Amino acid sequence: MRILIFHNLLWSQYKSVIFEKLNYELSVNNESEVLVIQTAITEKSRKDMVDFNLSEFPFNYHFKLISKRPLEQVSLFLILYTKFKYIIQFRPDVVNFTGYNETSTIFLLLICKIFKIKTIITNESIDKKNQNQSIKNKVKFLYKVFLFKISDGFFSYGIQSNEYLFKHKVPKTKILSFLNTFDKKKFILSNDHINFNSKYILFVGRLSIEKNIPELIDAFQKIQSQLKDLHLIIIGNGPEYNKIVKLIKKMNLENNILLLGTIQWNVLAQYYRNAECLFLASKSETWGMVANEAQEMQLPVISTNYCGCSNDLVINNYSGLVLNGDVKSEGNIQIIIDYLSNNKKNTFQRFIQNNKKIFDSERVTKEMIRGFSHFLDK
Repeated sequence: MRILIFHNLLWSQYKSVIFEKLNYELSVNNESEVLVIQTAITEKSRKDMVDFNLSEFPFNYHFKLISKRPLEQVSLFLILYTKFKYIIQFRPDVVNFTGYNETSTIFLLLICKIFKIKTIITNESIDKKNQNQSIKNKVKFLYKVFLFKISDGFFSYGIQSNEYLFKHKVPKTKILSFLNTFDKKKFILSNDHINFNSKYILFVGRLSIEKNIPELIDAFQKIQSQLKDLHLIIIGNGPEYNKIVKLIKKMNLENNILLLGTIQWNVLAQYYRNAECLFLASKSETWGMVANEAQEMQLPVISTNYCGCSNDLVINNYSGLVLNGDVKSEGNIQIIIDYLSNNKKNTFQRFIQNNKKIFDSERVTKEMIRGFSHFLDK
């Protein structure tokens, strides 16, 4: 079996873990070969966050890089030409498109149809709540329906991802896998100890508009007005960093909120371990891989229902809390205060262990291999 994978960003450690495991599992008996075509190293907005050396790339799988320029600056012609070239040269049995938003996808899917090559799309989308029914959105919907119709199968990222596919007329029989995971082996506790002894809520992620940090801070202020000894620690960087600094100062919360920026990977696990909860206030989130990280450290997650991991990895009142509506609403604030005041962290921790077994990289890899093999068995 020859598997060709088209992926956008080389600097994507969680995807690389899966590619590495696929490469290992399928090449053990020299019966299969996996090749990953990476479009770029990273995006323009994340370039300053990545210190990258190709010669020291930490994962072991076969890949080709189209361009060292940021993703947004790689030309459509170069992407289309290079991917078409590898379809001809590599002669795959199955092509996996990790995502479908690149303009080249429709052309490459049609080329695969002509050459009778099976195609699988990895769906990273979930339904956006309250999306308006403009003509533009209706046209995009019909385009996706057509795109999905000519693909042979799908790897999905959980329940909300499945619902997105169903909405776009994808039959259940085409969904070959629906789990997500991360690199547990590289996510270990260091010997360093963080010097912070107060109780705190934790946010980890890119500081961008969709993460909804201002409302998270607003909600925290209301919670902290009743739980005086509570703090908020924000870990991450991004385009909203300076705005968040100004907001914290404007709200006089400098003594209660720590904005740490980007920190070392081997220290991050300590912050998860000592927190009261991870809080995801996102307005839009395909999944939220930090929720997997938190639960690996036995930390419950509070998330909005806009996160793909909600009601899937994060199950309300089981392994965390799922908030509907405005995170800073009176009802949601009271739910969070009740959680923090009644030591529900210990209760939820008993159930988190089950999730760690379900969302395991070995299991995800086996599901994907079954998905690829599905077409060869026919």
